[in-house]
Amino acid sequence: MVIEPNRPLFHFTPPINWMNDPNGLVWHDGEYHLYYQHNPYGKAWGHMSWGHAVSDDLLRWQHLPVALWEAPQRGYTIFSGSAVVDLRNTSGFGHQGVAPVVAIYTADYHPGRALEDVHIAYSLDRGRTFTEYTGNPVLRVNNPKFGDPKVFWYAPTERWIMAAIHGPEQGWLDLYASPNLKDWTFLSAFHAPQSVPGMWECPDLFPLRAPDGSERWALKVNTVLPNQGGSVTRYFLGKFDGRAFHGDPASPLMIYPDGDPLYAEVTYNDDPQGRRILIGWIRQTPRDERPWTGMQSIPREVSLREIGGQWRLCQSPIAEMQTLRRAHHTVSRANLTGAAPVLTGGQAGPGAWEIAAQFDPGTASECGVEIHLARNVTARAGYAAATGEVFVDAPERPRLAMPLHHAGGPVELRVFVDRGVVELFGGEGQATVSALLEPETACVGLGAFALHGAARLATLELWELEAVVRHA
Repeated sequence: MVIEPNRPLFHFTPPINWMNDPNGLVWHDGEYHLYYQHNPYGKAWGHMSWGHAVSDDLLRWQHLPVALWEAPQRGYTIFSGSAVVDLRNTSGFGHQGVAPVVAIYTADYHPGRALEDVHIAYSLDRGRTFTEYTGNPVLRVNNPKFGDPKVFWYAPTERWIMAAIHGPEQGWLDLYASPNLKDWTFLSAFHAPQSVPGMWECPDLFPLRAPDGSERWALKVNTVLPNQGGSVTRYFLGKFDGRAFHGDPASPLMIYPDGDPLYAEVTYNDDPQGRRILIGWIRQTPRDERPWTGMQSIPREVSLREIGGQWRLCQSPIAEMQTLRRAHHTVSRANLTGAAPVLTGGQAGPGAWEIAAQFDPGTASECGVEIHLARNVTARAGYAAATGEVFVDAPERPRLAMPLHHAGGPVELRVFVDRGVVELFGGEGQATVSALLEPETACVGLGAFALHGAARLATLELWELEAVVRHA
């Protein structure tokens, strides 16, 4: 086994060909399943099917054969959706005590039928192969944009809940309920055109327990503004009563910066530790020198934290990321004016790093870490005092920045550097930024910086990370 020279070292990538949205995220029988939108025939989007991989730690993945293939003979490809383990056998698909894994997905019809319906399929071999339900579609609304179903078991009413998007121009979220995953009843709709204009995609609805013991629900949608380019993510906080989601107007939206390549994020069902774990697609465009296109983000644990007097949705790398740590370096209590190297040339290794730093911005307009890349170019991940934002500046790309909502005191940054990508987590995870580094130049050095004034580096820790992505 060899590591290809431009393949990320700890971000999931398909062995070959196109990948986009993560689908069917579910834990079952000791395995995390990652299904994903996949073109089995080429490096560009098309022939949408579900690729498949499994892992026991969300980091080291075993690639498996395509789980759900497009169905051209029936006129549709397979778009995004979710998966559940039907432990109660409500569907009747179980056999001889084996609980079925049920995939719920969008069937995108073409040519000649501009419609999207919801289909289901079931697996009795631990999610490896699926049998399509003969009664498909299980849900049809005669709309060209409908589906991306996220399904979960709602214990208080003992039924399945589906969140699905609806509408090709201005999006809605539709909620449905079912006793058996086959028969669905409409419950309610959620609409927020002022907060989230445009076509909605890839919804998720999930509960979070706050540190004070209270429960809130998070609703996430991606949105596309037709004919205007770009696409973004929005999170609402509120309540779900078994029938409807009620957004809390006092809760701030979590908004990734426009241009951030992270998209189509979705969370796992049934994590054995009770965590809410999120993975998102990091968008790439096909390149001749790569046999694949697309990667998935670092798995993130989603939580609620009170920051600045408001509950905020926060994201932090899962604890399992620490198992990748290898060589360790520490810098402490350094005064910064300009740039200061931390690791150079031969110390940088293969280019996979985790950086945890704490800065006192002082009089500096900006401070943070520098990522020195091949071709004598530099990327920066840091904090801008004037705007109160964390940011990533990548070569030949617009700056990506997100408000930190910082309450004062030292600024904490956690930065993950891999071939082709930087992921930044600011503060307690209330601000995150992902940025592509293309072409996929390797990290050849790391440093710290302060611009237009002096900053103080309280601590900076570096860990070289194990390369876990290998392909023949």
